[in-house]
Amino acid sequence: MLQVARLAPKQLGESRDLVANFLHSLLNPDGGFQDRTGKSDLYYTVFGLEGLIALQEDLPAAAVASFLHTFGDGEGLDFVHLCCLARCWAAISRDFTGVPVERILSRLNIFRVDDGGFGNIYRSFLALGAYQDLRAPLPEPEKLLYSC
Repeated sequence: MLQVARLAPKQLGESRDLVANFLHSLLNPDGGFQDRTGKSDLYYTVFGLEGLIALQEDLPAAAVASFLHTFGDGEGLDFVHLCCLARCWAAISRDFTGVPVERILSRLNIFRVDDGGFGNIYRSFLALGAYQDLRAPLPEPEKLLYSC
């Protein structure tokens, strides 16, 4: 995906800067990217960051980190937003200093179902991605095969 994303600046041509400016305009003062109502949201923050990465723009890492820290270890987040928290940290952090990686991973495991998977193939895909984003091995990955 990253190889394809790196083509974005060339493919967009003269529109590249317009797209970059648009994405930057969606960053709220608290460091989150706006949802459809203008409120900062983890889900939209993933897309804002990934869009900037595709355009090879500098990321507003300090601002986004401030936003992400408000979620701590993800307590109270639903499964999708917990995976988004992991993806956002991976986008802006090289060494995860100050990031509660182990606690986020522990929270992800709460969403495992009796067969060891995450309920369906989409949720398993998100969970595997979150583990990869946080550079951790997924415990008992073979169980995903039986749950999908």
